[in-house]
Amino acid sequence: MKMLLPASIVNYNGTKRHTNTADRCTKSTTKLSQFTLQTFTGLRRGEILNLKFSDVDLDRKIAQIQSSVNYRVKAGKRRIIPLSDQAVKLLEARKANARCQYVFDYKGRQILGNHVTHVMKKFVLKAGLDKRLHPHSLRHSHATWLVMNRVSIYEVKELLGHSSVTMTSRYSHLVSSELHDAVNRIDVGME
Repeated sequence: MKMLLPASIVNYNGTKRHTNTADRCTKSTTKLSQFTLQTFTGLRRGEILNLKFSDVDLDRKIAQIQSSVNYRVKAGKRRIIPLSDQAVKLLEARKANARCQYVFDYKGRQILGNHVTHVMKKFVLKAGLDKRLHPHSLRHSHATWLVMNRVSIYEVKELLGHSSVTMTSRYSHLVSSELHDAVNRIDVGME
């Protein structure tokens, strides 16, 4: 199942609407690239804003999410996340134009979380989307897409960095129709 970012988010600045490929997203602004990578990876807002190029291994297609002096990851646990080909392509473009150690910056300085939330609210309102959407909604979209593509709830738990499957279980309701398909695969030959 191919998932696309909402075209209205991609079209936030009034430019010609285009498809949601990583190629076009990487040519856009820092903020749009940040929202796109957040959707591709499911990272929390703080995790993505504190992501440094030194945390990313593009050859191995992984990113290391860890605490730093200015930021503590949830539960304090370091984790390694795999990067999709689209995420790698976006990160390569960001690295080629890097101005500082952070993957996402504003004029060479780290972006603050409040600013990101404010900017996303502006994008959402301009696009006519549900005004309750916020940066964490991108994380939920990532998890939802994983579950809809039959990734196990345990794998989703690991990718999101949840400490228990209980937290991840909120996405399990999405697979109920697929569970019906699964039980109907059993044919014991009763007539």
